[in-house]
Amino acid sequence: MLIDTRYIYDGMLVVQERNGSNVPTVSYTRGLDLSATLDGAGGIGGLLARSHGYSAGNWSTHAFYHADGNGNITCLLTNQTVVGSYRYDPYGRPTYTSGSLASANLYRFSSKPIHVNSGLYYYGYRFYYPELQRWMNPDLIEEWGGINLYVYVKNCPLSNLDPLGLDAITFWFRVREFFQPTWHRYRNIHNQCPAKQPKGGTDSRGNTWSKDLYSGGHGGNVYRSPKGYECVYDCNGNLLPNMGTYNYGPNPFTLKHVWYDWAAHYIYGNRYVPDLTTIYE
Repeated sequence: MLIDTRYIYDGMLVVQERNGSNVPTVSYTRGLDLSATLDGAGGIGGLLARSHGYSAGNWSTHAFYHADGNGNITCLLTNQTVVGSYRYDPYGRPTYTSGSLASANLYRFSSKPIHVNSGLYYYGYRFYYPELQRWMNPDLIEEWGGINLYVYVKNCPLSNLDPLGLDAITFWFRVREFFQPTWHRYRNIHNQCPAKQPKGGTDSRGNTWSKDLYSGGHGGNVYRSPKGYECVYDCNGNLLPNMGTYNYGPNPFTLKHVWYDWAAHYIYGNRYVPDLTTIYE
């Protein structure tokens, strides 16, 4: 028997399902995901409720999602009753499933939808198969992303996640930068950066500077001070004043770097650039 299901998206996220007659069958309520935005982490950890039983513009039944720290759906509640319960191994293979709504609900590991017959999870750009612990499609940027074109979250599922099937985001990045929205890291705060690139050691203001070993990808040379200051210089040793304030919090910032700041890149850019280009906005 053929079943026609139509999906309504908000960006990359499904918000409603309809049947072949265009009648709504399931609606999804979403909130902030693990990036503290609506879709910066691909909706992982952002599901709030699943509604079904549509009639005359109203939904009769609502089930509320609960997820673990990595955004995996672990429980569905209706009227304080568990109607769906899930457990997984680190790579998403189901180890326990129960509840009257457990089968009907398709959003499970990483808050992503599963194709039940094949066991594949759809991330938006690629399909993931937890039984093999790998992607079924090769990396879209080929060897730019590493020699293993099918590796899932760099083989570190407890500390990494992949929002859309494009690249991994490190979990400690998210905890530090998104669950603490008042924590910011600033470049040249209080104008502490010397006009010319420091040679190391302590300057007249008491700042001890050391060069960032990975500064080549930032568009210049980066020097840091233990006090929290960060200064960026061009190849001639001149301070780059247009770097501005660099915020990891919910406010926009002027520099986004694809390699050094994967998490920020996904949240504020929602673009995929297959090289180490520095993006100014």
